Amino acid sequence: LRRALSVVTQGPVKVLGEALGSLSSSAGRLVAGGVADVVVFDPAANWVVEPSALVSQGKHTPFAFETTGFELSGRVRLTLVAGQVAHDALDQVVAA
Repeated sequence: LRRALSVVTQGPVKVLGEALGSLSSSAGRLVAGGVADVVVFDPAANWVVEPSALVSQGKHTPFAFETTGFELSGRVRLTLVAGQVAHDALDQVVAA
């Protein structure tokens, strides 16, 4: 899990490098005064994919079927972008 976390947080920062400009000092990690892009993930949560419940402009997914959706393990519960709530799975809140 630690390796996976590093790959999806610090890996992109290494690839983008100087293209991040002033964000490069805090991107990919949590530091005081940093970017504060955070995802809270619940690996124990099970849920069924339903296109109407997806928080996206695109509702097409290979995991939704005509009769029932595909059950997945793990779910994003909360997403912060620049320290602001962008997605809250419990309230289905999406910031503008």
